[in-house]
Amino acid sequence: MSKDLRTFLDQVRKLGPEFYVEVNRKLSPELEVQVIQQKLAKDGRFPVIYCPEIEGSKLPLVTDLVGSHEMVGLAFGIDPKEVAADKDKIFFEYRRRGGEGKPVKTVSSSSAPVKEVVLKGKDIDLGLLPIPKHAPLNSGRYISVGQMVCRDPSTGIYNSGIYRHEVKGKDKLGAYTIPAQDAAYIWR
Repeated sequence: MSKDLRTFLDQVRKLGPEFYVEVNRKLSPELEVQVIQQKLAKDGRFPVIYCPEIEGSKLPLVTDLVGSHEMVGLAFGIDPKEVAADKDKIFFEYRRRGGEGKPVKTVSSSSAPVKEVVLKGKDIDLGLLPIPKHAPLNSGRYISVGQMVCRDPSTGIYNSGIYRHEVKGKDKLGAYTIPAQDAAYIWR
């Protein structure tokens, strides 16, 4: 099992082009990444796509981390051939590891690698991130699978979920919610 994103990327890179594609030219965040995704999907391929150069950003972009059952299986340390033969292996591995409420190992925020770059206050600028525009009719650039944590102001209870986020400004995101989701309930 991969312990972090870097380890997972190394793992899929070694498995070759069925699992990892690196685009070694500068790409526009305006639809170009999605054209590559669509072309690969049309060919029945759903690899991780790594783009080291995105116009307007000094950061690389990685997408399609869980673009197939085989990728999800790899993240759990299951051989892709086993997953292709029986997709239920992912569910059973999740359950075996205690996926029903087992506490997650705590990592000190001061030592977590995610803290390598920290921007606060006036330094926050979402424009520094390689966030793409996914479709011609999208109103802007979107984080498609973004984690959002919100707190109900009445109860103090936190909610965490995966929502689509639109970049609205250098330090503002909009979140797409539907009425049945907890975040929409909290918003009301």
